[in-house]
Amino acid sequence: MNTTPIIIHQVGKVASQTIEQTLKKALPQTPIFCANMLNQISWANAEQLINLPQSYSMPEHRQSWINLVQEGRTFREQIENYKRLIDSGFITQKLNVITLTREPFSLAISAFFHSLSLFFPNIEQRFKTECNNKLFEEIRDFYLNYVNSFLQGQQAEDTAQFRLFKTLHSDISSFFDEELKPVFDIDVYNSSFDFAKGYQIYESRYARLVLIRVEDLNRVIHTAFNEFLGLGHFELCNTNLSSEKYYNNTYTKFKDTVTFPQDFVDVHYSTKHAHHFYSQDELAGFRQKWIKQESVCNANPQQPVSTGAVELNQKGEEFFGQGNLDLAEDYFQKAIVSQPDHATAHNNLGVLFWEKGNIKQSLLHFKEALSICPDDRTTVLNAGETLVKLGQVNDALSLYSLYQQKHPNDPEITLKINELKGNSQQKLNTQSYSPGTGKLNMETSYFQQSSK
Repeated sequence: MNTTPIIIHQVGKVASQTIEQTLKKALPQTPIFCANMLNQISWANAEQLINLPQSYSMPEHRQSWINLVQEGRTFREQIENYKRLIDSGFITQKLNVITLTREPFSLAISAFFHSLSLFFPNIEQRFKTECNNKLFEEIRDFYLNYVNSFLQGQQAEDTAQFRLFKTLHSDISSFFDEELKPVFDIDVYNSSFDFAKGYQIYESRYARLVLIRVEDLNRVIHTAFNEFLGLGHFELCNTNLSSEKYYNNTYTKFKDTVTFPQDFVDVHYSTKHAHHFYSQDELAGFRQKWIKQESVCNANPQQPVSTGAVELNQKGEEFFGQGNLDLAEDYFQKAIVSQPDHATAHNNLGVLFWEKGNIKQSLLHFKEALSICPDDRTTVLNAGETLVKLGQVNDALSLYSLYQQKHPNDPEITLKINELKGNSQQKLNTQSYSPGTGKLNMETSYFQQSSK
C-alpha cells in the first residue's frame, strides 16, 4: 500500500475537503495533509488583512487566519526538511501533491459567499429571521457597488472590506507561481494543459503533482487517481457543498440572475491562469454565462453606483425620516424602476402612502411586497394594519393567521389575532398606530405611535 505522504495544496473553494475525505477513506494508512499557504508572500498578504483593525468584526475569523499562517509556516518547514532528506539520499520517495483549479469567476463568487459573514455581521442568523429575497437584494447591490469601485479604482473605497473583496477577486495565476513552483519546483505553466483530458501530471526532483480542473472532477477523478496513485475503485465523498450552506438558495439565485459588467468579467478571464487551463471556447462560454445583458450598475460608465436599488431606497428612507415625503416617494419609485422586485421599496411606499392618507394605494404596495416576500414580518404587520384601517378585518385576520402557522411563537402576531377575534381585553385602536418603514424599524417595533 502506498504510504508516501499526500499533500492537498490549492486555493480555497475548489473541493479540497471532498478530495481529503475521499483519500482518507480510500487510503486510511497514508498520511494526508492539507495546506493553503506555504509561501512568504501568502503569509504576508494574510497578515496584512489580520492586522487591519476593522478587517474582521468577529475574533474567530481573525484567529482562523492566524492559525492558517502558523500552520503554513510549520508545514513549509516540514516540507523543506523532507526535501533535504531527498537531497541527502536518505529518502527516495517523492511527495505526492494534489491541486485543483477552477474557472476564476465562479471561484471568486464562491469565495465571496463563503466569506459573507465578514461583509455582513450576523448574516447566518439574519437568514433565519429575515426575508431571504430582501437579503438577496442587499447582497446583490453590495456586491455590484464594490464591482463598480473595483473597476473605477476608487481609493475612497480603501476599507478593510474592500481590500478583502479585491483579494477574493485577485488573479489566481500567482498561486501556482508563488505556492507550487518555489515549494515543489514544479512550473505548471511550462507545459501545455490538455483541455479534453481535464487533468495533468507533473514531476520534479522532490514531488509528483496532479492538477485537476474542478469542472471535470466527477468525470476524471477515478482515471486521474488511478494513474497518479494507483488507486482503483473508490467512492467520491462530496463534502462542504454549497447546497448544504445556509446561503444556498441566495447563492444559486445570485449566480442565475445577476448580470455582471463585461469589463469586470473580462478581468478574470484575461489572466495567464484562465488562458492556460481553459480553451477559448470554454472561456467564451463562461463569459456568456455571466454577461447576460448590460449591467445596470455599469450601463453608463459616468453614472454613479447610487443608481442601485438599495442605494435609491436608502436615500428615500433618509428623506422620509426628514419628513420630505415627496422626495422620499420619488426615490422609492426609482428603486422599483431599477429593481421591480425590490420588496423593501414596495413596503416603504406602502408606509409613505399611509402617511399621505392614501390607504388604498398603501395597501397595493404592501400586497406587492408580500407577493415578492410573503414571509416578511414587517410587511405582514403593515399590511394587516392597513386592512384593519380599511375595515377588512377578516382579511387581516387571515394574513396574520397564515404568518402564525409558520411562526407560532411570535407574541405580537398572536396578540393581534386575539384582538381581532375579540379575545383580548386590550382592544385594537387603529387610529393610534402607523406603519413604519421596514428598513428603518427592522430591529424595533414595526408599528409606532402616529405623530399625527
